[in-house]
Amino acid sequence: MPSIILSFFGIKNILEIHHQLFGITKIFYKIFKCLNFLKNLRYILLHKSLVRDFVKKYNKYIILDDAVSLKDFKIKKKYKKEKNTCVYVGSFYKGKGFEFIMKLANKCKKIRFHLYGDKKFLIKKNFKILKNVKIFDYIPYSKVPSVLSRYDIALMPFSKRIYGRGNIDISKSTSPLKMFDYMASGKIIIASELKIYEHILKNKHNSILIKSNNPIKWKENIEKIFKNPKKYKNISINAYHNVKKYTWDVRVKKIKKKFLFN
Repeated sequence: MPSIILSFFGIKNILEIHHQLFGITKIFYKIFKCLNFLKNLRYILLHKSLVRDFVKKYNKYIILDDAVSLKDFKIKKKYKKEKNTCVYVGSFYKGKGFEFIMKLANKCKKIRFHLYGDKKFLIKKNFKILKNVKIFDYIPYSKVPSVLSRYDIALMPFSKRIYGRGNIDISKSTSPLKMFDYMASGKIIIASELKIYEHILKNKHNSILIKSNNPIKWKENIEKIFKNPKKYKNISINAYHNVKKYTWDVRVKKIKKKFLFN
């Protein structure tokens, strides 16, 4: 709303959009757009799927994924590795993987799963926690690099429908921040194969992508990695090198180049 109001008064500004608009904001946006009051607005869109809903003129928008600061992941202190343990860091909203990890843990009794997120959310849902699953409460983002450094495998088991805060469907436009964190920390990423990040994650190059959320298939891949981690070392190395294209510094330079004189 502040961005729409600024544009109405003729003040140029850049609005970053992460998902489709809903409710009263959507109504106000459509009205102002129809009245041509948004001509001073420029857009940063998190995914190409948002172009159709907001703007079609190429000079008025740029598509940019989320990013990461690599210097945050240069950990000086060496932490003890958690053996035979997979990690998940992020929210426990529907479709982001928590429900699936519970099913997976039930099939992988010899493997431990450490999940970092909002414990209050789980209390409301009344989930039964298995013995090989340990839930940690929300951690500040500054702690994420040190936490990830303790593990070898990072999980990203998204469903086809992914929901964010406010139960908003972000399936077609999300750019998972955890994906860049996992890559920057040099983890072996096991993720669902989805179109939303197919331009970044490549199967057997910088990640292991699995087409279906079948616990047996995920179990087989996890066991193979823990049995012979050296065989998969190049995957984590490639992930780290590839994420250099997606730093906040690179992102800022692209924004300045696009909009500074436009």
